[in-house]
Amino acid sequence: MLSEQLISLIFISSFLNGFFGHIIGVRGGLVIAVICLCTSLLTAAIQWFEVCINGCPVYLPLGEFFFRVQDFIPALSLYYDSLAASMTLTVVLVSCAVHFYQCTYMAGDSNQNLFIAYLSAFTGFMLVLVAANNLILLFVGWEGIGVCSYLLIGYYASRISATKSANKSLIVNKISDGFLLCSMLYIWHYTGSLQYSCVTLFCVPVIVSSLVLLGAMGKSSQLFFHVWLADAMEGPTPVSALIHAATLVTAGVYLLCKLNMHCNEYVAAIGALTAAAGGLFGFVANDLKRVIAFSTCSQLGYMVACIGCCSDGMDYALAHLISHAGFKATLFLAAGLLISRENNNSLNKFGARNASKTITLATLIGCLNLLGFPELAGFYSKESILNNAFFSKALHIVLLFATFLTATYTTKLLVQLYLINYNNGRFYKNFKNSNFIYACFTLLLFEMESRIYTGSSFGQNFNTNLPFYIKNLPFGIALAGILSGSIGVQLMQYSLIRFFGNKAGFDLIYARSCTNIVLYNSFIAYNLFDRGFLKLPDKCCFIVVIFLRNVKLRSMLHRISLMLSDSLV
Repeated sequence: MLSEQLISLIFISSFLNGFFGHIIGVRGGLVIAVICLCTSLLTAAIQWFEVCINGCPVYLPLGEFFFRVQDFIPALSLYYDSLAASMTLTVVLVSCAVHFYQCTYMAGDSNQNLFIAYLSAFTGFMLVLVAANNLILLFVGWEGIGVCSYLLIGYYASRISATKSANKSLIVNKISDGFLLCSMLYIWHYTGSLQYSCVTLFCVPVIVSSLVLLGAMGKSSQLFFHVWLADAMEGPTPVSALIHAATLVTAGVYLLCKLNMHCNEYVAAIGALTAAAGGLFGFVANDLKRVIAFSTCSQLGYMVACIGCCSDGMDYALAHLISHAGFKATLFLAAGLLISRENNNSLNKFGARNASKTITLATLIGCLNLLGFPELAGFYSKESILNNAFFSKALHIVLLFATFLTATYTTKLLVQLYLINYNNGRFYKNFKNSNFIYACFTLLLFEMESRIYTGSSFGQNFNTNLPFYIKNLPFGIALAGILSGSIGVQLMQYSLIRFFGNKAGFDLIYARSCTNIVLYNSFIAYNLFDRGFLKLPDKCCFIVVIFLRNVKLRSMLHRISLMLSDSLV
């Protein structure tokens, strides 16, 4: 019963704010959202205690889907094991903190009720994805969070950059969604079921596991699919915190864990390369929110690499995913307050040394967790991943390099924010530290520090068989990264900045090789077919369009199509 209430309360909040916002008003919408989220948080905590501490998994049948294929009738059911219960608690806690935060951050926005509805729906679909007992219901939640992310990233529809970023995230995610859908069809063909308990990827061809990996790579922003993640920063800061901390980007990692994609060298290689590439992109980025976004990309690479490198990789990846959610949400929310205070995103124009103690403390705790400072939650979860990667030498070296980069750009971020005063102490506006802001950071601080003692309900590895210097190597490399970040703020080479600051040219490659060709072909098809062929009644014609890369022939074809369209219309 608690499991049903958990999801239904959040969707009730979304429904009331979305359809009756003009009646209940902004204050009424805020009250409803806060009450629903707090009740859901209490419910998730009770459920986590029953499932993870008392060892009582929950199976909740809700009925059947509306379709049937021969003898295959997929069940509409939820299942909470230790994995789902831990993820549910994390998602609800971070979402509750984000809802508290937006009460102050979005105050005065004319469509705040609609924004709350989108946020609540986003959280609800993520909970459906987490609690699903089969791949079909997971795909419902998967598509739901994709649509909600599109609406939230493009929330400021009057800004062209926000609209383009929303379209970009939707297109990239839909490509990976297609791979996941194909993998589901193959899994059903080979196993005859889509229930998690009946699905094993070790009994199906390699192409199926490859399709699952490609589907997860899009949502979790792995290398080659990472191009949408930084552009998603065009949305409001609460959206960035929710997407990058506990919802959208974690869906791919959660899928790999659910389908047991461990001991897969391709998964490990993709994760390690993503961790290193995200660190390089974050090191040379100058936009505050983009630095934190590339940090998310790098940390997701750690998780995926850990899943692929050992049989227990799922446990350690989920431990890092859950500890990462708290400090990454803290960093984003503190960054939003700093950006609003300075009226600027560029790290080269900040002067935040006079920021409030609340913002400074939140930023410092988040950064220390990110670089893996000892006795913090981020240290324990990251050390578990690096210790397990030791038995694969190449993987261990790449992840240690990523650890060095993480410490470097995190230190560089703190130095540019608080030690170098670029704007001579001027600031534009400052949010008052309202009760909602205090409640938000208190919740996230509790989440981060409680993980030191409770972990994620998964065993974390402190392998005593490793040599002493190997166990302490990650911290030593982090210290080297701190030193490099402190010294290298003014010493970075411009060629490196230009190359990795442009995300290694991935956007340019995609634009020239894919986007421009599709747009040009669409233009020709529009002029020849939509405006030409379809307007000729009772005539049949066959038009063959040969797409050539030669500029002169392409421009000639362009002129011919315009002449044909003008004459036919």
